[in-house]
Amino acid sequence: MFKVEGRSGAAVLTMGVNLDYPSGPPDQLEVSVGGGSWEIVTLRGSWFTEAFEGPMSNLQRFVTGEDAALVSPLDDAIKTMALVEACYRSSERGATAIDPP
Repeated sequence: MFKVEGRSGAAVLTMGVNLDYPSGPPDQLEVSVGGGSWEIVTLRGSWFTEAFEGPMSNLQRFVTGEDAALVSPLDDAIKTMALVEACYRSSERGATAIDPP
């Protein structure tokens, strides 16, 4: 589960497959803006399969020359790892501020 809290609202994302791999419940996103009521946002697919299927398929097509560019280039991977490290620090300390780009 990821919970992001801001000054004007919050979001909670539950990634179901992580709760009971490989047959966990569907992913769920809930958001609250202002007044404190929570709304469920309709999601399609699963983050787990789509997070790997698309980039891996693109990588294979890139290697064979079918795709001209990678959808997840190295600099994107470095930014992703920076986010992962911020999550680790947040878990240890209780919160981590992320500087705006």
